[in-house]
Amino acid sequence: MAMKNLQKILIPIDFSPVATNAVLYANSILEKHLAEVVLVYVNTADQRMEEAAIKKAFKEFEASTLKSVSFYYEFVILKGRLLLELVKASEFYSPDLLIMGTRSGRESDVSLASALIGAVDAPVLVVPENFDRRQIRKIAYANDYRPIRESFVFAPMWEFALEFKAKVYLLHVNQKRVEKLVPADAAESSLEYYLESIPHEWVYLSGDDMQQTISHYLRQHAIDLLVVLARDHGVNQLESEGRLIAQLTAFAEVPILTLC
Repeated sequence: MAMKNLQKILIPIDFSPVATNAVLYANSILEKHLAEVVLVYVNTADQRMEEAAIKKAFKEFEASTLKSVSFYYEFVILKGRLLLELVKASEFYSPDLLIMGTRSGRESDVSLASALIGAVDAPVLVVPENFDRRQIRKIAYANDYRPIRESFVFAPMWEFALEFKAKVYLLHVNQKRVEKLVPADAAESSLEYYLESIPHEWVYLSGDDMQQTISHYLRQHAIDLLVVLARDHGVNQLESEGRLIAQLTAFAEVPILTLC
């Protein structure tokens, strides 16, 4: 079954290997779709590249990377501050999904990804530079027990699971220092409704550090995609600083899909 909601995709690129990996990952999940991909290059004050040089770099990127993709794409050059211009592009194009590559250990990439997740009203998929698996067989959702006001935001996870015949692992993380082992789960009924037709399993984890506990599980069980729900903005906003998403993004070894 093809995903119905992935028709417009936005991908920031800088012609680097990180951008190449993000584009190739996008191609792997869009092979069955008539999706339009907007590739955005932001010419910042630090770079100050001439437009002719940017277009030349893009021609080389086309020859090395885009010749193998199956989707239709449009290339857009913007000028200004990186985050601000990407937010504007998201508002203008209203993408169904924003895909961004990140370099492990590069603070500027992690900061940009975290800021972008909190600033746009679209799902954001962060793809680490060294991740090269192209099949999604195992999806983990980091559940926070808290109420879900609008369950339609889970559509991308549901569609990924259906299309790739993936199993979803719903992670409950209980911090050891918290006396109550399993808090009342206000999200369970919404999740069960959405995942009724999807193979899924509830997993109960315990650890002092939530980010490390989740990351260890992903590594040990060869998870292909981590899904989290933004709580600092969007239709399911609750009191939250978005700290866990920022931490997971900073140490990501697998792609992270943030829903909002």
